[in-house]
Amino acid sequence: MPNHGAVCVRWARAFQLREPPEAGRGYDSSTGFRLSDTVLLSPDVSFVSKARLKKILLAPDKFLYGAPDLAIEVLSPTDRLREVHRKLDCYFEYGTRVVWWVDWQKEQVHIYTLDSIEALTRPRDVLTGGEVLPGFRCQINRIFYL
Repeated sequence: MPNHGAVCVRWARAFQLREPPEAGRGYDSSTGFRLSDTVLLSPDVSFVSKARLKKILLAPDKFLYGAPDLAIEVLSPTDRLREVHRKLDCYFEYGTRVVWWVDWQKEQVHIYTLDSIEALTRPRDVLTGGEVLPGFRCQINRIFYL
């Protein structure tokens, strides 16, 4: 079974290979999103649509000032449920449309939107980009079993 870092790299690679370049831009965890003066989040992998890129400003500290359309968070062994919920609340409060929460130990992907939660739990389940990332499709076993 891969560890947290390996899963992050696999998500970034799968995302990069399937991300339609005309749709927007993908980022890794070194990119911070300043959601407010006091909230800064750095998802493991993220996507910002071209439309949102026009609205997000580069902050003086070199972070993007605004929320990504899609945030991919890979659960860390030290993450606590309270912290996970706080991050989800922040993402949605500031305009993120979808969060994929990846539990690499259970080999599951939880898809959060403002109105719903869905879980992909079987190796052949296919994750799609929906309205946020049209055309993106990835079988979750490609992330956990490569």
